[in-house]
Amino acid sequence: TLALDDLLTEKGAQVYSGATRREQAAIAFNNVVQFIRHNPTLQELLNVYRNAVTYEKNASKFMALSSESKLMDGLNPSVAILDEVAAMRSSGLVDVLQSGTYARKSPLLLQITTAGHNHDSVGKHEYDGSKAILKNEVKDDRYFCIIYELDASVKWTDASTYIKANPNLNVSASMEKVLFGRDEPIRITYK
Repeated sequence: TLALDDLLTEKGAQVYSGATRREQAAIAFNNVVQFIRHNPTLQELLNVYRNAVTYEKNASKFMALSSESKLMDGLNPSVAILDEVAAMRSSGLVDVLQSGTYARKSPLLLQITTAGHNHDSVGKHEYDGSKAILKNEVKDDRYFCIIYELDASVKWTDASTYIKANPNLNVSASMEKVLFGRDEPIRITYK
């Protein structure tokens, strides 16, 4: 994973997974912990604690943070993975992590989200900025943007087009789950 790679290769790495709620931020952290527990080599190299994974040789650490965290002063992230930014009402966590990256030579701030209904959220602001970059209305070589969505001319009710907005369709969630909220057999012809 990206978090483990940075933890093992970057001197003094500070890797963070972040979200609005600690439980959401802990998902990426717990995935890394499970990965370590299933890999004897990583078990020898890394220390797993309740709230942190450390690599003493590089003085590196990985932790989960949330918007409600009080532990945000003095962060210097080498990699920060922010999940569900559309749910963030405040840019506080993003701002702290972003400003902490300035001392790094090549930091990475990764923001992931599904669509949200709050048009004043962090995710919506990132979406609008990313759209402007993708349309070449704004030039910013620091950003790499990917937006998976249907074109405005496509009917959202046409299930055969869902793969464009859901590239992991039938991998992490079945079409049946997307359509019905449960796995129920259906037949769809993809275009």
